[in-house]
Order: sequence, then structure tokens, then C-alpha cells
Amino acid sequence: MDTRSPAGPHLPGGARTPVFMSFVTAAVLCVAVAACSAPPAGPTGPTMADAMAARPAAQPLPGRPVASTPAIAPVPVSTASANIAIVNGRPIAYTAWFNLLKRSHGLRAFQQVLAVELARQAAQAKGIVLTEPQLEAAYRQEAADVVGPETKDPAEADRILRTVLARRGVGIDEFRLSAYRNAYLRRLAEPMIAPGITDDALKVEFDRLYGPKVQVRHIQLSDSGAVSKVLEALKSEDFPDVARKFSQNIDSAPDGGLLAPFSRLDPNVPPEIREVAFGLEPGKTSGPFRIDGWTHILWLEKRLPAEPVEYDKVADQIRRSLTDQLVRQKMQELLRNMLESASIQIYDDEMARQFQALREGQ
Repeated sequence: MDTRSPAGPHLPGGARTPVFMSFVTAAVLCVAVAACSAPPAGPTGPTMADAMAARPAAQPLPGRPVASTPAIAPVPVSTASANIAIVNGRPIAYTAWFNLLKRSHGLRAFQQVLAVELARQAAQAKGIVLTEPQLEAAYRQEAADVVGPETKDPAEADRILRTVLARRGVGIDEFRLSAYRNAYLRRLAEPMIAPGITDDALKVEFDRLYGPKVQVRHIQLSDSGAVSKVLEALKSEDFPDVARKFSQNIDSAPDGGLLAPFSRLDPNVPPEIREVAFGLEPGKTSGPFRIDGWTHILWLEKRLPAEPVEYDKVADQIRRSLTDQLVRQKMQELLRNMLESASIQIYDDEMARQFQALREGQ
């Protein structure tokens, strides 16, 4: 799962980094999310997807129960009745609704709660304790990152946030949990990244932000059988329309597959994507190619020349940007390691089955 926000981090000019989904991104989204967030991801994406993508050896889920985490206010539930509703005089059983909810969305919700608890425990082991105001500040910052700095009215910002999250299938409580998780992970990661801030890394970051770029549209497919349908559709339909219809990338598909511009050295973009993209001419479509179980097809929208910016004049910005990149990468690494090493015992049979299948990559 990606530790960025569902919309991805901002780039200069308000664009967002491209988001490429791993196998689990499609299943659990991430969160995507500073976030959800960021995602992945190659991916991102969205929330625990990237961290959960690592597949440990198949084995029973050992260990002790995971402690509950009161990260958000609980929703009161009445257990006085076996029914959740009466419709035209006939009851709808509470269990019918609850079991459907658990099978449909329970795994993703469980992963969010689990990730917060693992991050909190790791932080506590290092003597890091975050107060409720600090966690709330982290949530507000990630919300502002999704909405963008141009929105000043709080009511409008809340409307935009909920619209963006709804588009990505993320609830506001789920987003809040991802922000809490990221707050702990960030505090753990920040002291660890100093060795990565080298002159060479700063030059790569300068190229990522200000060097020559390409902008592509992108179709991502998990089903190899759909590739022939896409290729056939591209013979008579515009690439954006085909991307909206077929692509399984939840971030780019609604925009016709359009991704933010990226440079040849951008570490946020898989190298195979960069190589294919920079080999295309504007208006041309690539052949299908595979990365980590996904099939990708690109269409080159345009090439963008390097910006006339002197390195010395933006050196501080480059350092801040690189620091943020490294922190997010370390956050993903930390969460991945936590998930692989955690001792988890799940008492709900359905959740245990789903979680074990996810760990085994089924």
C-alpha cells in the first residue's frame, strides 16, 4: 500500500505524480494515499497496497491478537434487534447486511486498522507518542494536500475532499486512519533518510522537476484476455475513451488515462514505463508490455522541454523535495517490514481467510 494520499503528492504547477498500481492496489486501494499515500505504490497509489504487495511464504497466521486502536469515534450499533430494518413489514436480518459488508469491504478496513496499530506500536517502541491534536493536524495536512493550496474556504475544501475520495472509493474515516498511520510512519522515517541526500540524488531530483519530460496516457490491465479487446477498440476509438472504458488504474482511468508529466530519471515511475514513453513520438501508441503481472499500453500526449531554471536558485526547494521523496519511500519500506514481521491472530474466520489469501497473493 502506498503511503501517499489517494490523489498523490503535488508537483510544481499543481500536477500530481503518476500512480501505477501493484496487484494489491486493485484489491485494496490505498491509499493511496501522502498517502492513501500515496499507493501505491509501481504503484501508489492508494493506502496499504504497496506495502501489502510483498508476498511472504504461505503459512498459518501465528501470534497474538492485534490490540484495538480507537483512532476514530465509534459508530453506535444497536444489538437489541436481530434485524437491521423492516421493509414493507418484512425484516432484513442484521447478519445478512453485516456479512455482505464484511465480505465486500471488511479486508480493506481491517488492513487500515492493522496498519495504524503496527505504526503506533513501532513508534511507541522508539519513544514516540502522538497526541490527538498532533494526529488531527496530520489529518488536516493530508486533506489540504489532496484539496490543493488554492482552496481557502473550509466548506468548499471539505466538499472537494469528499468528492475526490468518493471518486477513489475511499471513505472519510478510512482517509483519516491513513493520515494517522502516516503520521507515525513519518516520525519514524525522518531520522533515517539523511544518507540518501547526496549530490547525485539532488541532481536526479532537479531533473525530475525541471528536466525534459513526457506526458502520456495510460491503460493498465490485469486480465491478459482484455488486451486484445483494447487493441481492437484502439483501431476505431480515441485512446482516452478506451482508457476510460477498460483501464483498471483507478487514478488515471477517469481522466482518460492521463498521467502527470515525468522525466527520464523520475524514480516515482517504473523504469519500463519511462523507457517506453521516451521512445514514442507524440500521437503514437506503444505495444502492450508487462510489469509485475500488469499489462500496460501507453500513448504519448506530448513532449515538454526542460525549464530554464538554474540549479543554484532552486537548490533549497530541490533538497526539500528530495527529502519528502525519501521519507515517503522509507515509510513504505517500514510498513512493508512491519506487515511481514508482525505476529497477527485474527479471531474472525472470514477476515482470517481473506487476510491469509492476501498474504499468499491469491
